[in-house]
Amino acid sequence: LLKFRSMIINRDGPKITEKKDERITPLGKILRRFKIDELPQLINIIKGDLNFVGPRPEVQEYVEKYNFSFLHKIRPGLTDYSSLIFFDEEKLLSDLGGIDNYYKILELKLDLVDYYVDTRNNWIDLKIIFLTILLLLHYWSYYITSLP
Repeated sequence: LLKFRSMIINRDGPKITEKKDERITPLGKILRRFKIDELPQLINIIKGDLNFVGPRPEVQEYVEKYNFSFLHKIRPGLTDYSSLIFFDEEKLLSDLGGIDNYYKILELKLDLVDYYVDTRNNWIDLKIIFLTILLLLHYWSYYITSLP
């Protein structure tokens, strides 16, 4: 999975990041805030490693502990229901009390993936793409207008 590097190289820490994670570089904060760090994943889509719509790839240690049986039915994607609902996941994790509570989010994500796998079609994919673009535009406009 290709991404722009937004964290300090070779620094130990949890696999999931929180809003005030000290490993995130100053440039990385900007890349992450505007979701620009995800742009290289378009190359993964072109190469066929990733769908545009599908469950987001997950950290390996969580895949080993939870049921990811849907992976044999569908290729991971750049956006999905979870990407829309948990758009600002780092802030949500901080609000929940830290990364130790990630499993609460993950359980919901897995339920959303099951729903998507059972109901997916081209119309739903187009809606998810459209909603993702709208959410990005809204998010970007919010941060641009709130700059000093």
